[in-house]
Amino acid sequence: MPAAGEGAILGGERQVAIVPVGSPESLLTLDGADRLILTKDRTDTGLFVLTPASGNQFRIRTATVGGGEPSCLRVKENGVNPLTIVAAACGTAKDDQLFVLEQQKGKDSSGRPTYAIAGLGEVYLLDTEDGLIAQELGHAGPPMAFAFVDKGPSTLPKVS
Repeated sequence: MPAAGEGAILGGERQVAIVPVGSPESLLTLDGADRLILTKDRTDTGLFVLTPASGNQFRIRTATVGGGEPSCLRVKENGVNPLTIVAAACGTAKDDQLFVLEQQKGKDSSGRPTYAIAGLGEVYLLDTEDGLIAQELGHAGPPMAFAFVDKGPSTLPKVS
């Protein structure tokens, strides 16, 4: 399948798998509790549509709808536990559903641009021993970089 240009991917016209750079056999997907995880298992919950919101902010919507409305990823507060990313009903007024895609230097092994994914408040997706979480970088080093692998046209309705 020929890949579309970066503009179509970032314009919400394509569905993508989100893969960490340096680990092309892994991808981001939702588990049975709708929590975003990093897995090596291919699932039907591992396709997303990057929907522009404003400026460099995006909503990350699930591409596989399964007869209902798509969900949006959001940053979830967990009390004293780390922030996680979960699926929730989409809402245009919900800031916890906005993510910034920060283009990183270099490309992945297939020549695709790479991005760090940050929630508002500059919390970045990080893979830890506790699983995939969102946290401020602090002394954690550089953010994880991800590439968007084109998986075909989006079938989701456009969001206004």
